[in-house]
Amino acid sequence: VTDSVVQLSGLYTGSPRKGAAPLAAFSQSHYELQFDDLATGQTARAALDRFSFLPAFIFARTLFPVAVDAGAGVDRLPGILVPASLGATDAAEIVLPSYAADGRLKGLSRPARFRFSAGGGCQGLGNPVAATPDAPTKLVFFCGDRFIRVPLDLLNEILPQEAGR
Repeated sequence: VTDSVVQLSGLYTGSPRKGAAPLAAFSQSHYELQFDDLATGQTARAALDRFSFLPAFIFARTLFPVAVDAGAGVDRLPGILVPASLGATDAAEIVLPSYAADGRLKGLSRPARFRFSAGGGCQGLGNPVAATPDAPTKLVFFCGDRFIRVPLDLLNEILPQEAGR
């Protein structure tokens, strides 16, 4: 069985600072998510964890490119928001590239801190708030009478009372 890219899911540009790809792309094949560091030519793949009978064009609409803060002095990391549980719930996770200390692309990871599921009385909203020059991408949840915005940040803990700020 051969597999081929069916959709470009995210294209990223950044500065060539330590810790992030200055030019990168996430693409989707029938069965896998592919990350290409276009500056170095390195590629990593991860299973999409979906059944083959689920049409790719439907699943592709559930992927959303994100930018994750990785700390001061480091460019934001490219990432992709993917549905958990085959899209049957509003649970989602972020897939990020993982680099070795020498800059070599090790693969793709799904960090536990970036697995999200709306709590009781809350609902995840479809598309996140896009990154700006001053802030990373933010996921948004509606909880009864308020919106909670969760910035995608590798270093800071998000406490429930701070999440709405």
